[in-house]
Order: sequence, then structure tokens, then C-alpha cells
Amino acid sequence: SYFTNKKLVIGVHYRGTDKFMAMGGTEDLKASKHKLYDDVIKEIQSKYTNNCVLFVASDEQPFVDLCKNTFENVCSTNVKRSSISTSGVELDTKSCKKYDETKDCSKLKEIEKQRRHRGGRNVNPYKKGKDAVIDIWLLSKCNIFFRTHGGNFGSQPKRINPNLEVIDLI
Repeated sequence: SYFTNKKLVIGVHYRGTDKFMAMGGTEDLKASKHKLYDDVIKEIQSKYTNNCVLFVASDEQPFVDLCKNTFENVCSTNVKRSSISTSGVELDTKSCKKYDETKDCSKLKEIEKQRRHRGGRNVNPYKKGKDAVIDIWLLSKCNIFFRTHGGNFGSQPKRINPNLEVIDLI
């Protein structure tokens, strides 16, 4: 009902725990630092009005909670999320090896234990995929879509809805 009763639906995708260029990977982070939650909130506030709804898709529960505490009309799917915040985190993990104990590599290991998509071993992989597909479809139904990362997930809502206004916060 959120997507039919309001004039404007804004979607936001904040993906944090999976986006570190670790162990030689080539993740699609363009900046070495994760977006600050407050910066994303300010961008949303530039379009948000009290007669619209904010749909939040994120692998980080602290971001969802911040949105719910900041905006009046917020909805999200009921999925398991990480309790870790990567707001503003900058790690040099490109050369991390499996047993590396440098500060940044140790922090990455801590984050990996709670990662929603690649970690979260207590969540069925089918459920993870299904949850992602549902979020993608709901984001495609929004009027405006803020995304903090490109990549496969962040690109799909626009493919489903070519009229979707995408605002990159990359």
C-alpha cells in the first residue's frame, strides 16, 4: 500500500558490509571510503517531503534504523541484516591475505562475520537471493532511487523501470 497511496516514493540502497576491495578483489567501490550515513540522509532530505514514502534497502540495520528515526514514512522488507555500521569506514584491504592480522585486515574479518550477502552463514542462500530480488523489484517501483554503489544489484531497478530517476551517491 505504500507504493500506491502516496504521490512520491523514494528508494535508497545503502550497501556496506560487502563492499571492500579485499584479497585482490575488484569490487565496484569508486571511492576508498564508504559513504557516511549522514551524507546519504542529507541527499535524501533534498527530495523528501512529508507526503512521500522512503523505501530502504540495506544490508546494515543501523542505516535502516537511522532512516526510520529521521523520516516520517519509512518502509523496508523484513530481512536479517548486519548490526555493523560501515558509515565512513575506510580500509586498505586490497592486499589482505586469509590470515593477515594488520589493523585493516582484522577489521575486515570482523565485518565478514556479519556480512549479509556473502557471510551470514545462518541464512539460507536461497532466502538471501529471494530477499535481494524483492528489494530490487520494490526499488524499481519507486519514483526516485538513491544508490551508494553500482554493480549488479544497484543496476537492476533501472533495467526493470527505465523511467526510474537514479541518483548516484557513488
